[in-house]
Amino acid sequence: MRLFGLGILMSSAERAKLVITQQYDEQAAGIFTYTGTATEMVILSATFWLPTCLHIFLILMCEFYKPCPQGTDFKKDFDANSYQGCEPVKAFLFKNFVLKPGSHGPITSLCQFLTVFFATACFSRYTEMYSKCIGIQGKMHNISVYLRVYFSKPGTRWNVLRYLLCVHEHFLWVNRRRTFDYGKSLENPGTFDELVDTQFVTKGLLIKKEAEALKEYKNDKNKLLFTWAIIALKRIMEINMPAGEKGNSMLFNAFERTALVQNVKNEIVEMRADIGSIMHSLVFPFPWPYFHVVGLIVHVQLFFLAISSIQIDKMPDGAMRCRLVSCVVLPIICYVFAAIISVANAMADPFGQDHCDFNQQALINGVFNDCKKLCDADDEEFLASIGDPRFNPKRNPDGTLVEESEEGPVTAAPEIPPPVLIPQSEVEVILSDKAALEHELRIGGVSKLSVCVRQLTETVEQIVKNQQRAQQDQLLLRDTIFSVQGQIKLQADECSRIASIAATQMDRVTRLETLQAQSLLSDCSEGSSAKEY
Repeated sequence: MRLFGLGILMSSAERAKLVITQQYDEQAAGIFTYTGTATEMVILSATFWLPTCLHIFLILMCEFYKPCPQGTDFKKDFDANSYQGCEPVKAFLFKNFVLKPGSHGPITSLCQFLTVFFATACFSRYTEMYSKCIGIQGKMHNISVYLRVYFSKPGTRWNVLRYLLCVHEHFLWVNRRRTFDYGKSLENPGTFDELVDTQFVTKGLLIKKEAEALKEYKNDKNKLLFTWAIIALKRIMEINMPAGEKGNSMLFNAFERTALVQNVKNEIVEMRADIGSIMHSLVFPFPWPYFHVVGLIVHVQLFFLAISSIQIDKMPDGAMRCRLVSCVVLPIICYVFAAIISVANAMADPFGQDHCDFNQQALINGVFNDCKKLCDADDEEFLASIGDPRFNPKRNPDGTLVEESEEGPVTAAPEIPPPVLIPQSEVEVILSDKAALEHELRIGGVSKLSVCVRQLTETVEQIVKNQQRAQQDQLLLRDTIFSVQGQIKLQADECSRIASIAATQMDRVTRLETLQAQSLLSDCSEGSSAKEY
């Protein structure tokens, strides 16, 4: 920033980064600026010069032209007022012409209303287009953030984002081309083939095969680029882990993959809607009959004012004073109306070369540079510690912050314990024990069966205890090891099933022991009866 007079002006480098290059403050120095103001537009406007010149012409006629009847001898006296019948134009006008400044009040009110309404509508259109242009930028930044979070390889991120950057730059090129073709701009943006070769291919947004296909496509180029971006994202997500990607746990989750695709698609659809809205608004200007009525009423009002303003300087006694008052008041009024209409016309189409138009190069560079830097950035060394409760600013008991080193509170990422799985050998042992139990049940080996069941029960209890300990450890690391929880749940179900089987076998063993005891009692009773017999 540098000081100039009473105002504050930005450097050219800082101004080039702004979408609206004209900035102002409340200082008085800006009032006397010429470049970029309405004065630069009004100085070439017929709305300003025609009424002003008419008023000056009428003043000169009133002051210096004094028609006399034919046959008047001017050689006798140079003073035309001394001749009978010679009457100045001003006397003739004030006597016969009754149009006064206040006599066309309804036309003045109608002119003010139409002009202000037209300017308000143009300004609303201007701000709406600005909001949509910034909204398109925001959606591009949102997509780049999604890709930065879910993918760690710059190539994977860029493979989706490059098509959308082409859409953004092509959208602005179409507006520049339309403005040039309509004769509203002197800057020739070149052909579409030149845009593809000098911008898309040079910046690494398209390869040559894609560039040739885009040139040959005869319909809406933006729609084709949008489809390429969505197809690229879906192809990347067809596999669980893109080639070269790190172990991003979110990509293993089907819900997260679906959410990523859906969020990016929503941003793309909203971006396409904003672009379409701007394009259709630019080809739908204000209706010509309405603009014609506004221009006609303004010019009629100013011409009436140019004629009636002659009598502003009339004194109560009928004498005329200096014409400086009307020569100042009327040009100011003409300047105001011409400035409002000129500025409103400039705001109606903000993609030209007017000073109030959008800086399209700043829009292109801002999106491209920010998105590319975000895609190319490497992962931070502390990225794995983000979210860890220990990776936070430390506070003293009195609430003040603990002083840290310049490196910050870098804490090693917590080690994720391996998932607690039942070894295959133990599973085979349980299955073999189960088969042995079934065999013992068939042959009636109750005593051996009881021993096996107890061993099996102890094994199951030990597995259940191990599982409970694993679940307790898992609760402490719930936020970082989501995938392990699913495996633990499967193991818990398997253990519960095994415990249920063991309980069922215990019941069967108990019943068999009961039946054996009853059988022994029955045999003993039969033996005693036989002895008595």
